[in-house]
Amino acid sequence: MFKSWEKDVAPGSSFTVNVTNDMRKLALLVISSAGFGRYLKWEEDSNGVKTTGGHRMTFLKSLEVSVNNISLYMVTPKWVLNYAPIPMLRETKTGFEEFKSYLLEYIRTASEDKTARAKDNLLSSLVSSRSDPDVKGTLSESEVLGNVWIFMFAGHETTASTLAYAIALLGFYPEKQAKLHRFVDEVLKGRIPTYKEAGELHYVFAIMNETLRLFPPVINVPKWTARSPKTLSNGIQLPADTSINLNVAALHYHPRAWAPDPEAFRPERWNAPPSTSPTSASDEHSPTRATSQHPPGSFIPFSDGPRACIGKRFSQVEFVCALALIAQRYSWKPVPGAKLEETLESESRLTLRTVKDVEMIFTKRAV
Repeated sequence: MFKSWEKDVAPGSSFTVNVTNDMRKLALLVISSAGFGRYLKWEEDSNGVKTTGGHRMTFLKSLEVSVNNISLYMVTPKWVLNYAPIPMLRETKTGFEEFKSYLLEYIRTASEDKTARAKDNLLSSLVSSRSDPDVKGTLSESEVLGNVWIFMFAGHETTASTLAYAIALLGFYPEKQAKLHRFVDEVLKGRIPTYKEAGELHYVFAIMNETLRLFPPVINVPKWTARSPKTLSNGIQLPADTSINLNVAALHYHPRAWAPDPEAFRPERWNAPPSTSPTSASDEHSPTRATSQHPPGSFIPFSDGPRACIGKRFSQVEFVCALALIAQRYSWKPVPGAKLEETLESESRLTLRTVKDVEMIFTKRAV
């Protein structure tokens, strides 16, 4: 990614980056390697690579189409996808069919590959568990496909949009960006962060938490009450077997939890003592040790409770390492004429995203 940014740019010169597009591509390549064991190059053109094995679309192209067009695929009747002579609909149909075909091929390959490297990604791990005699209740082929699909979509769009929001916020708050630079330089000293060092990048994690508080990827979380009624601490009674929705945005901006400045971008609010973190004991290298003194249940970007997001730790480490590497190498600012409110204007589809692509002017740091 960095090479593509600096290509044909004179030393010391600045350049404009479409942050939205590049964070989506970065997250896509991370998911491709961690999820499927497919290590794709940044400069690979999804349209310019020849297909093999009878496929009508490359793996990268099918992955891009599936991720970007999931809303369209979900709301469009199958007969429309099959027969409508509209290029976008035909491409969407082909993309989903090809992505499923690739996954089925990888499942069969993973079933036959018994080497240690065969288990270094999610898909292979799920497949290998099906033949493990110590694992009870193994997944069927369709269940493996479903789990991988959820992991791919949830792990791609949410992390990509959070990185784009964070970079935009730091562009409009140069004092926070300067603090980030100092912190990353002090901790990493020019090194690429390891998993252990990710746990030491508390200010980077604070930026992630504050970004997720202001711009939660999912603004409503559906839940289902227990089989017996329950009375909350405030006296409200929840009937049994009832569908409810948690308004994440309302919780994240509630004055009682985030006073005196619930609408301000202030990562420093997360610099509470490490002992307050409910998850720090489970992993000494987890960056979740950077926490705030907010009331329980007032910060739920990954949902909450026993059915909280299973990819939480993966997303945290990906964000922390990506932003640390970017800050280690570059400083950035808004494009001329850009305004904070317009840049961060958002809409909620399946997840929250900016209405327009975020663009920033980057300059390589002299470090």
